[in-house]
Amino acid sequence: MVSPFTWGRNVTEPGNLQNDAGLEVGVPAAPLEAVLCTEELLRRPRRRPDHEMENSALVALVAALADSPRTILQTLADKVLEVLSADSAGLSLLTKDEQRFYWAAIAGAWRPHLGGGTPREFGPCGDVLDHNDPLLFTHWERRYPYLNVAMPLAEEGLLVPFYVNGKAVGTIWVIAHNVHRKFDAEDLRLLQSMGRFASAAYQAVEAIDDLRREISARERAQAELRELTDSLEAQVRARTEELQLRNAQLAEARGRLAEEKQRLERSEAFLAEGQRLSRVGSFSWHVATDEITWSEELYRIFELDPRERVTLQLIGTRVHPEDMHLVDDMVRQARADARDFNYEYRLQMPDNSVKFLHLVAHGAEGEDGRLEYIGAVQDVTQRRLSDDALAKARSELAHVARVKSMGVLTASIAHEVNQPLAGIITNASACLRMLGANPPNVEAARETARRTIRDGNRASVVITRLRALFAKKDNATEPVNLSEVAQEVIVG
Repeated sequence: MVSPFTWGRNVTEPGNLQNDAGLEVGVPAAPLEAVLCTEELLRRPRRRPDHEMENSALVALVAALADSPRTILQTLADKVLEVLSADSAGLSLLTKDEQRFYWAAIAGAWRPHLGGGTPREFGPCGDVLDHNDPLLFTHWERRYPYLNVAMPLAEEGLLVPFYVNGKAVGTIWVIAHNVHRKFDAEDLRLLQSMGRFASAAYQAVEAIDDLRREISARERAQAELRELTDSLEAQVRARTEELQLRNAQLAEARGRLAEEKQRLERSEAFLAEGQRLSRVGSFSWHVATDEITWSEELYRIFELDPRERVTLQLIGTRVHPEDMHLVDDMVRQARADARDFNYEYRLQMPDNSVKFLHLVAHGAEGEDGRLEYIGAVQDVTQRRLSDDALAKARSELAHVARVKSMGVLTASIAHEVNQPLAGIITNASACLRMLGANPPNVEAARETARRTIRDGNRASVVITRLRALFAKKDNATEPVNLSEVAQEVIVG
């Protein structure tokens, strides 16, 4: 398998996808436009951002950079697969001669193809670098037939350029292997955001590796210089020229070391910018000595002077009084050797504004063998405010719905009650006319009075049912004679 930190190497892996049957890869089977649907992606309905999952993925990348830097690219592939809910995801990097791409990290269904690759001049990765823009492909094997051997086939493939020191040296890609998963603009935003963060981390790791090699070279040169110094009295004349040469080499090594130091400082600046954009600060805490180290972004979140020495007491001055017990509980568990934390608490700033923070930490043995915590703190104030605004909007919408429903219900009640009341008035009027006739029609008046009683009972039943409705009583099922109901309506 190709190491993810060997960009620039020539690789020839047995698992690559170069067609073994002599396929003329320089001749496309279909035009590029036939397999592109990038514009359709921007028109598709956009799913809502899941900032919590996105931030969790960035925290995982930070943890990988701190704990195991060489796994950063595979961690990126795994998190892209998870956050975008894709079927396959990976990272393609150019070889040293820039003639091919090799797949340095893969997650999902295409994991068995790790270490494979595609040609530079005739492949989806090459087209993305040529356009220097994200591209969405559908069934790319129609244009690049050699991808027919990469099973399962890709229903859709979304690719974005991957940059190192401002130069596109590869692509980050996600694949959907079924027709039900369609990528949208939110998927594109997430892929670009995670790609920028991973690019800064990748450059930081390369700078650290280069610096270590230079330090090792310097140590060897110094050891050789000490050997020369030990025997200087006996060999000073014979080896004066050689010593001068060694000194010149040492000076050159120091110059390279200074350059690498500058590169490392630039990489640290990239990482700090990534933390600022994601509002994530990192920290370390040696429990035995209470020595706490913060990143620049964490000072910014707490609005403290970076020159101040961080202590638990200083942190307590910013914690919201109502959440102080959460911090006390976290410190108590930490001292009791609890290895992992996941807390949310608030800060109360000097201007009485409130910030919401999400803290994740992991404990491990430091170089001195004592407990040390490495963690990240994210400012989630904007997310909380958005959630509160959404809840308020939903409450107002529910209120409007209740008011509208009350209007409809009132009209229905008025209709149900007015009908028997109208019947009572009509029958009572008819009864008076019959009794006032000469001679009075007593039998008809008696029948009209019975109808009046019947309509009064109907009104009473309606009111009783309404009371049962508003009293939230259980519904009772009763047999109904539809003929009698129809007759009552006709008579009424």
